[in-house]
Amino acid sequence: MSGEVKHFENAFEIGVQHSLELTHLEDIKDVNVQKSVSLFKKTKRTVFSLMDLNGINEKEINL
Repeated sequence: MSGEVKHFENAFEIGVQHSLELTHLEDIKDVNVQKSVSLFKKTKRTVFSLMDLNGINEKEINL
């Protein structure tokens, strides 16, 4: 890891899972992180649009 997220590299043990919210990443200025955040948001909108078009509600799937 590099840039603004470099401090995370040694913060967690390998193999241990941690929860991360999108809001944790939105303020990071790194262009790769911002592109990932943008892609995630577009993907989320597309998934919900497809669900709406096909009459699928959130209770019917595991997001």
